[in-house]
Parts: sequence; structure tokens; C-alpha cells
Amino acid sequence: MQTILVPVDFSPSTDAVLTAVGCLARLTPSRIILVHAFQSAPILDPYANVVQQAALESEYEARTKLERLSVGLENDNFEATAHLLLGAPGPSIVAEAERQGAHWIVLGSQGHGALRHLLVGSTTQHVIKHATCPVLVIPPHCRTLPEPAASAAASQN
Repeated sequence: MQTILVPVDFSPSTDAVLTAVGCLARLTPSRIILVHAFQSAPILDPYANVVQQAALESEYEARTKLERLSVGLENDNFEATAHLLLGAPGPSIVAEAERQGAHWIVLGSQGHGALRHLLVGSTTQHVIKHATCPVLVIPPHCRTLPEPAASAAASQN
């Protein structure tokens, strides 16, 4: 059984990422691990309570969304679990892939401009550079992916 690590950020590209994961997971028995990297902001003393409350609400929202996605995959007959990672997204994703013995990482690319990339970097680039397993990147405007069975049938005609 292969392990597919799927980092999600709940952006509009998440649906395309999950479609790609479904296609990949149908090819061979797979365990899908959904992850979301959550990095809390540093707490400045005068605003500690406000920032801490906002961080707790964001963490709860992320856990809820992850669980919803995991249940959706399970309803489609996939073995799926969800984990919230605490820390910077790129390093957290790579470390979790190692910890889980991932055979694949499937993630979306946001397609941000060059200026934003220079200022804050790219999670996707970090994962591609540091992962020790294959990384499948789904572009932000990905067309619908074909189902594996339909693709095989079409290629035989």
C-alpha cells in the first residue's frame, strides 16, 4: 500500500488537488494523509489575548475543514486521515512526509507572482527541493483530470 501525503491550504485549487489524488489512489491501494500546516503568529504582549483567541479559532477552523475533506475521501471509499501540522508549511510538510514514509506528495501551486515569491518564498518550491519522494504539483487552473478507468478505455479504442 502506498502513502500519499496531501498538503491542503483550503484555496480554490484544493478540489483539483483532491481530484488528482483520487486518480492516483485508484491506480494502486493507497493511504491518503491530508495535512494543513498551521503557523501561529508571534504574540505581542499588549495583544496577547486577542492574538491567542484568533489563533485558537483559526486552528479549530483548519481542523474542521481537514476532517470534512477526510470524511469526503472516506465516503469515496479511500483510506484517509487528517493531521494539522504546527510550524512553517514547507519544512513541516517535508518532515511529515518523512515521518509517514510517503511515496508521493500531491499539492497545489497557487501561481502567485514573482514579487510575492521573492518576499515570502514558495511552499511548493521548498517541498520540491527538499522532499525525498516524488512530488506531483497541480497548477492553479488545472482542467478536470480524467478518471483512470476512462483514460485506459479511451486509449484502447
